[in-house]
Amino acid sequence: MYEQAIAHQQNAFHHCNHLTRVNIPTAVTSVGDYAFNLCFTLEELSLPDTLTAVNMSLCNACSSLNKVNIPSKATSIGNHAFSGCHKMQDVILPASLKSIEEYAFSDCRTLTKMEIPSGVASIEVRTFAGCENLKSVTIPNSVQKIGEYAFQSCKYLDNVTIPDGVTSIDAGVFEECESLKSVRVPAGVKTIGDEAFKSCTNLPEITIPESVNSIGEEAFYSCESLQSVTIPAVDSISHNAFSRCSHLKSVYYKGTKVMEFAAFDSCPALTAVCVTPGYNSAKFCGVNVTPDAPECTVQQSSSSSTVSSSSVVGAASSHSKTFALIASITIVLVMLLF
Repeated sequence: MYEQAIAHQQNAFHHCNHLTRVNIPTAVTSVGDYAFNLCFTLEELSLPDTLTAVNMSLCNACSSLNKVNIPSKATSIGNHAFSGCHKMQDVILPASLKSIEEYAFSDCRTLTKMEIPSGVASIEVRTFAGCENLKSVTIPNSVQKIGEYAFQSCKYLDNVTIPDGVTSIDAGVFEECESLKSVRVPAGVKTIGDEAFKSCTNLPEITIPESVNSIGEEAFYSCESLQSVTIPAVDSISHNAFSRCSHLKSVYYKGTKVMEFAAFDSCPALTAVCVTPGYNSAKFCGVNVTPDAPECTVQQSSSSSTVSSSSVVGAASSHSKTFALIASITIVLVMLLF
């Protein structure tokens, strides 16, 4: 009777406030949705290896749960399965796992590390959102999608390598990851969504691949440590994409399409806005282009056989060399005489 009840009945032990430990026998092959939902005093749960799925909201809001095993044959972890398990520290995911659904580990506040098995193809919406002590996460190359706000407010996450198969950084994926200092965005990414890196206050640099064609609203809003950014020839840059980047000093835009949305509001340190010779506007995303800034001094000359119309002239120690390399154009170094 016990096995049948727990296998087939939803909410089997829902809100059992005095339940502290549960050991489910191997005779059980499935556990119903919400089985231990809102069991606030549950501290330990032993799941048998006969389970192939960890169902929806299995331990949702079990705020005292600190010890649980994921069955070795499990292929899926349902949405909200362990959401709000504030004391859960270590979880080993089995190699058999194929899917982790939305909110599965959200608000697991003491979870410090997560190694996602190589068979998992996607990380869904808010899967690890609010895991504020999560410091390390390993994302395998099998992952091709990272859902919206998947790692939002993982305040101690300091570096991330995004797999090559991911083609979109969705909205809010790393929002408020305040300790993030290094992130690798793969070459195939086409879009960086709204708020994708918003309030990553310690991110000193970001390489935006040439494949990117759109940067969403507030994508890098309040990235206070960002000092320089190179933007490829994108189709669109949305409102406030780089606003409140208080230490942003220089921007290099490699495209020719005129960008009109105000993307750099409240960037007091921004003094160099550099564009390619084919850009036909005095403003870029609402700020004045600065052709005379040392970082982007460009001289077009049709009369010199040495300096072509797409060359940069500058001293070897100047930022002109840097810009020429970024823009893939010829550079002529001149000796400054004093």
